[in-house]
Amino acid sequence: MIRIKISSKYLFIITPIIAILLQGSYFNFQSYIVVIVFLLTILLHLYNNKCLIEKSSLLFYLIVVCGFIIPDILNKQTNNFVFESIRYSCLVLPITLSCENSKKKLLLGTYIASTFISLLGILAYVKVFPTSEWATTIDGVFRLQSTIGYANTTAVFCGIGILLGVYFRTKNKDFEFINSIMIFINCLALIFTYSKLGIFCFIVAVIIAFSIRYKQIRYSSITLTILGLIGVSTLFLLGKERILLGSTLVSRFIYWQDAFWLFSKNPLGIGVNVWEQKQYQIQSAGYFVKYVHNGLLQIALDGGIIALIGFCLIVIIGLMGIYKKYKNTKENFYLMLIAIIVFIIMHGAVDIDFCYSAILLALGIVVSYGYDGKEIVCKKYVVCSIIALIVIITPFQFIPKTTLQNIEGIIKNYQISYTKNDYDNMFIYAKEWVDFAPRQQNANDAYYLALRKMLEKTGDAKYLTELNELRKNIITLNKTANPLTKYYDSYTNIIIPK
Repeated sequence: MIRIKISSKYLFIITPIIAILLQGSYFNFQSYIVVIVFLLTILLHLYNNKCLIEKSSLLFYLIVVCGFIIPDILNKQTNNFVFESIRYSCLVLPITLSCENSKKKLLLGTYIASTFISLLGILAYVKVFPTSEWATTIDGVFRLQSTIGYANTTAVFCGIGILLGVYFRTKNKDFEFINSIMIFINCLALIFTYSKLGIFCFIVAVIIAFSIRYKQIRYSSITLTILGLIGVSTLFLLGKERILLGSTLVSRFIYWQDAFWLFSKNPLGIGVNVWEQKQYQIQSAGYFVKYVHNGLLQIALDGGIIALIGFCLIVIIGLMGIYKKYKNTKENFYLMLIAIIVFIIMHGAVDIDFCYSAILLALGIVVSYGYDGKEIVCKKYVVCSIIALIVIITPFQFIPKTTLQNIEGIIKNYQISYTKNDYDNMFIYAKEWVDFAPRQQNANDAYYLALRKMLEKTGDAKYLTELNELRKNIITLNKTANPLTKYYDSYTNIIIPK
């Protein structure tokens, strides 16, 4: 019995460590592992400890799941919603089933793991050991990515590590020196990520937290915000807006415009992972992105307004609960929690952070402090529910995800036909490709080549007519491209030989 008690104690620390070290639990199977470890930890904890259950967060989570189910069923993607539901359970599990002591252990685990990946990233950055992924050159800048494999999300973990480090350093004077070193490691790693948005969001989050406590900072922040807006407006009036509108920011504005238009036409969502293929039909410029680089908009696309409402309720109610506790106690601990929540949400709204289960787990751990659950009386019902949940979700890990028509299959068939000089099929697949992705340069190149080959082979005038139609269509596409493309350095008009 003693062993079980010790195991559950340390497993609460280990769970976020596993989540973060597994590449931030980006892939579905990694998310599944994290959820299973967390559920098993709860089972061990229930064996000899008190545990609280928070039912409202569970209800909100079910709303999120319903949001994912509806469009997936409508699009006949019978199992994709399961994988995303498992991922978002990482957000709600720390809230629904926990106690005060377990929350502290989960925070400690998050702090340790964030610092550890920061350290690994720094070692890779200074080339103590060679690795091409943990520190690599992106757009001419050498950036720290660590085990996460993505610099911007790594920056989020570094920021979380800094804020948690400040708390643990203040709380435990015996380990003040160690915590100071850990804070320094996280700060250094954050700088080496060269994540401008990450550093900006971190600074804003800290300022917002301090503004709650100090009126002077609050007024100064409002003044700086007004001056900033005036400065931005002035740059636009003077035609100097390119100073602000770098290629990365502009490209994301384009994704968001297209994604929001798609969401406005599909308020119940388009289904999990459907954006990856759907983007080609609605994009206002040529691009390919797996995600829209806006976590809130991604939820709206995947699960519609229903999933978005459920997610927002979980976070907002937790944030309000933390704020109330701060007003009652005036403890800086709650300000630190508010800063972390603001940081995660702000950065998640401009990047792909919510695709990492470890980010959702960290958010859930922090938000859980805003909820007050009730002690579980009938533990056997909770135990049976957890076991049933494990049994239900496990088989899905061995079932391949259902996919809609995808561009990769079309391209593969085109390339095979081209290699075999099978111009008839080459033409068919090229036409299918350009219809599927009209703004992609490669699709237009393929269709142009197929038309020329068919014209040479048959001499049929209809292919010359279609070639002229292709040229007219390209002129129209170039004229109707998103106006923001003029700020996008790597963007060019669609071009085919005359």
